Order: sequence, then C-alpha cells, then structure tokens
Amino acid sequence: MRFSIPEGWPSGVYLAKLTEEREKLQSYMIFVVRDDRKCDFLFQCSDTTWAAYNRWPDLWSLYDDGTPPHDWYTGPGVRVSFDRPYGKYRQIFDAPLSQGSGEFLLWEFPLAFWMEEQGYDVSYISNIDTHADGPGLMRAKAFLSVGHDEYWSLAMYRNVKRSIDAGIHAAFLSGNSIDGVIEVLPDAAGVPYRTIGRIGKFGGASSERDRRYEKQWKRHGPDPALLMGARTTDP
Repeated sequence: MRFSIPEGWPSGVYLAKLTEEREKLQSYMIFVVRDDRKCDFLFQCSDTTWAAYNRWPDLWSLYDDGTPPHDWYTGPGVRVSFDRPYGKYRQIFDAPLSQGSGEFLLWEFPLAFWMEEQGYDVSYISNIDTHADGPGLMRAKAFLSVGHDEYWSLAMYRNVKRSIDAGIHAAFLSGNSIDGVIEVLPDAAGVPYRTIGRIGKFGGASSERDRRYEKQWKRHGPDPALLMGARTTDP
C-alpha cells in the first residue's frame, strides 16, 4: 500500500484506520509527518522503542532470540524491522488501542493532545529523525522526549547533547529513557534506517546491573544522567 502525503498537511502523528471488508477486522496504521520549519517545541515520538517491543506477527521483538521460553531475552544478536505492522502491546492488560499504533496512544497521545488543545507551537519527529538529522534539532526552542523512550542510538545521544550545548532546551517527559543502545541499519533492499538491533546499554548503571550485563555487551553508551539529569535503575 502506498500513500502520498498532501503538500499542505501539517506536521503531526497520523492514524489511518484499516478495515477488512469481509470480516470487518480493523487496525490502525501510524505515521509521522515532519516539516522543517522553526518551532517552539519538537515532539519526538519513541518509535524505536515501539519497534523493539513489537511482537508482530507472533514473537518477533528484541526480547525474543528464538529460543524457549520466548520471554524477556535481553542480550545481543537480535534485530527487528520497521517494515511490519504493530501488534498489540504486550505489557498492558488487553493492550488498549495499541493494534497498529505502537505505543503512541498509550504514552504519547495525552501530551500531544493537550499541547495542541492549548495552542502550543509543536512540530513532530521520530527517533530516526533525531538519529539521522542532528542539525534539524536546532530549528526548535525545546526538544521533548515523550512516553517510553528506551532505545537510542549513540548518534541520537550525541545529536541531542550537541543541541543542548548549543542552547536548545530539553524536557524528558518519559520513563525508562535512554537505556538501551541500538544500531540503526538498512533493510535487505538497502533502504536506510529500516532495521534496529540492540548492541549495548547506556552507562551509569549500578554495580548490580554492571555484573548482570557486563559480559553480554561489547560496548556501552554514555551516562544518560549527563543528558537528562536522571537515569533508569533496576528495582
């Protein structure tokens, strides 16, 4: 299915609803429309984390390496693709409204709705935009990390840090943020930015986490507390 974005559409997070004619089954299809204008707030959607937890069609998330018990594998060697629908999100009972919409309606929509309702000047980007277009962050007065923003590439970290160092404000209205280091790769046809794989953990972990993950990962990212003033810790 192909869909050309009309030129006049404003930046935003869009949901199409797909309906199967015979059985009337329905699913959302989510996409982000980006612009390049100057804005007050740059709202980053956490789509790399959506992809990491996406099990479609069955168990194909970053948390499954193909071996039993198929539950919460946290090591290396697994990659997932953006070129697939979003299945129901597994961590919320009955996964309300997550079929086809990733985690947007669960964690990010409330803030987006409120900001639009209040008339704030907001433009929207994806994690991949932050990864691939560091200079593009400079068009905003403030960068917003929203929702469940767990998986970042080292390029994302560096690009956001450079923008903060240059005077851009940043707010991390998110949980479990900047925790897993990912690499961003092309798909089998060579289309860039269509595959992600977990390759490490961002630093600053407690000694308990160091012992747990030290042997799994060949590389670690910087301490996320240096960027957002806090870090994720184990219970």
